[in-house]
Amino acid sequence: VVCDYMYFNDIQKHKSPEEQQDPEEMGDKTHSPIVVARDRRSGMVFAWVCQTKGMERNAINAYRDFALSLGINRVKLRSDGEESVRSFIEEVSKELRATNIEVVPYKTPKGDSQSAGLQESAVHVVKCKTRSI
Repeated sequence: VVCDYMYFNDIQKHKSPEEQQDPEEMGDKTHSPIVVARDRRSGMVFAWVCQTKGMERNAINAYRDFALSLGINRVKLRSDGEESVRSFIEEVSKELRATNIEVVPYKTPKGDSQSAGLQESAVHVVKCKTRSI
């Protein structure tokens, strides 16, 4: 299962790369982070809108429930090295271990889009499905 955060930020869509800013740096509270997950085996996708990145109890519980719904007894949680994602995954791991699920954490290098292909495709799926509604 892979995990990452995403934002909907169409305001910057037509700006050049030099003019674009990270939503966190913009200080704009209209863009809420969305935690996204995807199971490699089943292809199931999960998304949850958060108040903040990191240790948000509702998002942790929802992600745990998503992992439990997969019906597996061993899960490999894959994420990038971003601190907020790492702390989120660590907390989810504790929750899953409490339900007797073996957790294997796996971290891809931060900002390495090639090793985070499944994470990026999960973000793409969520954005496309949401925009089609």
